[in-house]
Amino acid sequence: GDTGVAASVAINDFDIDTKATISRGISVNQASDITDLATQTVTVRADDTLSLTSLAGALGIAAEGTGVGAGLELGILHRDSLAKIESGVTIGARSGVIVDAGAVDDLISVSANAGIGDSTGIAGSISFYVVNTSSTSAIDSTVATPTRLQSQGDITIDNNSTFQLTSVAGAVGAASDTAAGIGNVTLVHNDVVESYLGRGAIVNGGSALPENAPKSLTVKAFSSEEIVGVS
Repeated sequence: GDTGVAASVAINDFDIDTKATISRGISVNQASDITDLATQTVTVRADDTLSLTSLAGALGIAAEGTGVGAGLELGILHRDSLAKIESGVTIGARSGVIVDAGAVDDLISVSANAGIGDSTGIAGSISFYVVNTSSTSAIDSTVATPTRLQSQGDITIDNNSTFQLTSVAGAVGAASDTAAGIGNVTLVHNDVVESYLGRGAIVNGGSALPENAPKSLTVKAFSSEEIVGVS
């Protein structure tokens, strides 16, 4: 025919919350009849993994006139990961206390389109991603309601967030007279990764807790991004 038009749209919208908490005022291993085991560990962990491969492709062909191919690959991601011991908690764990939040986002976006016509061939491809990610690992505490931790092992507050995106927007226009191919890759990424030990927290201190120093107290936050865009 005179005109061949093809269009494709792929839309991915994710709103993800992953939470693990010990609530305010909780006491762990504080009863007098609890056996003090050497392997006793308290762990609060929130891990989230998202793996996505998304493709938008279109082919417009016109034997005698104009061929048009257009595609949009759109991604919207809101992700929150939280591992937290709230204020006023009392914990005894001989082997260690671990608060660990982590997230892995592995995204592949492909928008590939072609417009082929005898006189005119036009193609356009867009890959557009908006990503808001937050990861928090915390032992909360206040001066008025302190959190108390006692352990002969390690006390660790750890947070690891990894973001990987491979985005391809390819467009091919083919014709004997006029041909055009336009591609665009856009990423908007806001990322917050934090770990903290709250104000007033008591680690192996206070009259109610034995004075046994832990092997180590570690507070760590790590974020990495690996982005490949091809247009």
